[in-house]
Order: sequence, then C-alpha cells, then structure tokens
Amino acid sequence: MLNKELRQTIICLKDSGKSSREISKLLKTSRNTIKKVLQQGADISLKRIDSQSCDIIPIVRELFNRCLGNAVRIHEVLKDEHDINIAYSTLTKLINNAALRKWV
Repeated sequence: MLNKELRQTIICLKDSGKSSREISKLLKTSRNTIKKVLQQGADISLKRIDSQSCDIIPIVRELFNRCLGNAVRIHEVLKDEHDINIAYSTLTKLINNAALRKWV
C-alpha cells in the first residue's frame, strides 16, 4: 500500500502536466498503480474491523492458547462451540492484529 506522501506526489505531478507514463518512470511505480491513485485520490480510508470482530478477540485469544495457535482449528471451534461464523481471512487478520503469534 502506498503512503499518503507518495499518493500526494503522484497527484501533484499529474496536476503539473506530467503524463502517467512519465510519473511511472520517475517514481518507479507501475502505470496501473498511478491510475488507481489518480482515481482514488490522496486520502483513502482504511478498512476498519467491525464491532463484531472486536467483540470476539477475547474468545480468539483463549482459543489460540487452547488450539496451540492452529488457526484452522480456531475457526472450527468458533463455528461449533460459539456459533460464530467469520471468514478465515478475517480470523487470521484478528490473530495478527492482536499480536498472538510470536515471530522469531
């Protein structure tokens, strides 16, 4: 994901008359990325975790320890025991955001 300064630079260069190809070469970024930034603008809102996901973080913490960090098993237990059905990708995002995994 591009930072806000780079996005503003792209927009500023475009406003000064540079073509997408010139901006792409100058910033060593693909033309598709330049196009997306010009369509989206400098400020984009990041997706926030919804309130339901925030409510289950304590449950995920407990299951993380119980299931020895196995996200697939946590996903199964959430469905079976707690009747919580969230996408696996959302679960892994919650695990990462809660810093449950200790990377060496």
